[in-house]
Amino acid sequence: MTYHPPAAAPAYTATGDLATAPATGIMENITTWLSPASLEWNEWELRGMARAGIDVVMPDYWNNGLPGTNESSQAALAALVSARQSLVTKVSTEADARDPGTPHPPETYGQRLVPRIAMFFDTTTMRNLWMWNRSMTVYNDSAHASEFANGPFADLNDSYWQNEFWKCIKRFYSLVNGTDLFTWNGSGVVWLYGGDHFADVGTTVLQYCKDRFLATFGLPLLFAGHSDWIKAGIDAVCDWGACYSPKYPAVKGIPTAAISPGFYNIGALSVQTPRYIPRDAERYMTEWRRAMDLGAVWIHLETWNELHEGTGACWTQEHGFHWIDETREATSAFHARREYSPLLALNTVEFYFFTSGLAAIIAVFMLASRNQKTGKKKET
Repeated sequence: MTYHPPAAAPAYTATGDLATAPATGIMENITTWLSPASLEWNEWELRGMARAGIDVVMPDYWNNGLPGTNESSQAALAALVSARQSLVTKVSTEADARDPGTPHPPETYGQRLVPRIAMFFDTTTMRNLWMWNRSMTVYNDSAHASEFANGPFADLNDSYWQNEFWKCIKRFYSLVNGTDLFTWNGSGVVWLYGGDHFADVGTTVLQYCKDRFLATFGLPLLFAGHSDWIKAGIDAVCDWGACYSPKYPAVKGIPTAAISPGFYNIGALSVQTPRYIPRDAERYMTEWRRAMDLGAVWIHLETWNELHEGTGACWTQEHGFHWIDETREATSAFHARREYSPLLALNTVEFYFFTSGLAAIIAVFMLASRNQKTGKKKET
């Protein structure tokens, strides 16, 4: 992979500071520390997001319901929710220890500090579900490589596929609710990856899901994502690919931008063409300022910890807290400029797990195994 996380789980003092510097070196128990179901790993990354001023973590969600292949996605999401609930209380207790004269109740202080959760719908998984329905083969193999790569894929005009699409959203929000759930003006949010994993996105699938979401969870639902979902009636448009160049608000809907520290995909050359976009703090801050000047209400950080593509803003052995603190400078300016309230502004980042991806200042947190993804990242 391109960059490296701590080699072992960090420890914290009673006031929430690191007891020692994060461990460097080769990680020998990757299956225990770096696991999508590890509460310690989830807590570490959520603490980093809180330090960076991120409002929302968006897990890169992969569970399409296939037995024996996607349960880890659901287990990882459950671990993220548990880690968030625990951390809300921890950070409040730590604040009490730092400042015993001022109360820091979890229901206000902790809930405000720790990012809430929204869904990043990795639509690649619907290609795998379509493949299973046609050939009983889940992933790309030599016998079905052309069909997997070229489709024609699921048609979202079809009521069957509309319902399968909805079921992915329902699985996610069956675990994410209450105070863990991010809402904007009272609405839930689903962020969509590319529409190119379907024969046709149609014009009715998003409204179908909105109706089902309201009936099931009692809330309206908003959709954000690629411009190839405009036909389907998306509410906020922001193409992937800020790691190549920033994305600024340019279309109708909720004004949305995307920013990235850089790109160095040496860890993903099996599915991508080599590319290097150097990290530059001055460029990074300039892009943040321009997004704010253009009126962005949501800003998507691409990514939080997709380390094998070199886009992460999280703590790494190579950069330490540098990109977290650069991001905090930008998010503080963003929140101040918008007279920040969680109901008025949103930020996003991609969060990456090595064997799984919890892919949101929205942060994306990957839940699915990256080696299950065979498509190249779209350059937009």
